Amino acid sequence: MSPSGLGRPFRRFAATSPPQSRALGEKPNGHKHMEVKQLYKDVVLRMLGKFQLLEFALKQYIGLAYKMIQELADDKVPFHFSEKDVENYPLERLANIFAKLNDNSDLSKKINRLRESRNHIAHKALLLVTGRRLDRGEIEDRYIEFTMMEDELTECLGEVIDELKSLSNSRKKA
Repeated sequence: MSPSGLGRPFRRFAATSPPQSRALGEKPNGHKHMEVKQLYKDVVLRMLGKFQLLEFALKQYIGLAYKMIQELADDKVPFHFSEKDVENYPLERLANIFAKLNDNSDLSKKINRLRESRNHIAHKALLLVTGRRLDRGEIEDRYIEFTMMEDELTECLGEVIDELKSLSNSRKKA
């Protein structure tokens, strides 16, 4: 889902939809118990933290895969890559390496979709609430979008962790 995937028409729907109203912090009687601006900041910061965890999990997976390759090469072919080599790589590069070391193409596609959104979130998302003019409608649109994206990110992180566990288990069996 692109950062601009939900537009103003969706906001009109969201304003009358009870689940989204609850997501925006509105009680059933319509009173807000928290400012949308703060909710927006919170979801952005949570997502940035989850993206950091995703990067960490990818680095762990790549590092373990490199160890296994090195063990399998058994001095037949020099292989001197390690987790240390990828510790400062950005998400895009980690995603590309992961895709070459893992056959779960659906997961790789999810990571790449989220990566595109991550760049927007990391570089532009907080600008909406730090500028002088606040566009409440834009903040509400992005908040709803990011809340849905956060669920996808959490699911993706779980899948990467499952792949890491699977790789670790296959190493133990070998």
